[in-house]
Amino acid sequence: MPGIIDTENGIIHRMPFYDDVKDLPLGEVLANHTGVSVYIQHDISAWTMAESLFGASRGARDVIQVVIDHNVGAGVITDGRLLHAGSSSLVEIGHTQVDPYGKRCYCGKPRLSGNHCQRSRACWSLLRYG
Repeated sequence: MPGIIDTENGIIHRMPFYDDVKDLPLGEVLANHTGVSVYIQHDISAWTMAESLFGASRGARDVIQVVIDHNVGAGVITDGRLLHAGSSSLVEIGHTQVDPYGKRCYCGKPRLSGNHCQRSRACWSLLRYG
């Protein structure tokens, strides 16, 4: 799931593009509905985990994946384990402030790299040419 996720408790605090989603206990709701245990993870972290298990980085103990699409984010695996602290990712590229007076992000903070760089030519150029 994209957004601000409490992975330990299966709660989605905020999601981009869905202003009405606030503190949704999705893990509990799905578990009650399906009868199976549910684990909610941030989308890019889950993607990075899948790549390390089944994809391009299969077998690697250390992985860094940077994603630029509707937002900017990253997933990091070090020594075979996903890098995070408690219920949040430690790699929040999209939440680096670039303009204190700009449009606010869904999390409430002013102009962050994620909503500044979304698919912009500047980001693509930076990644392509360094």
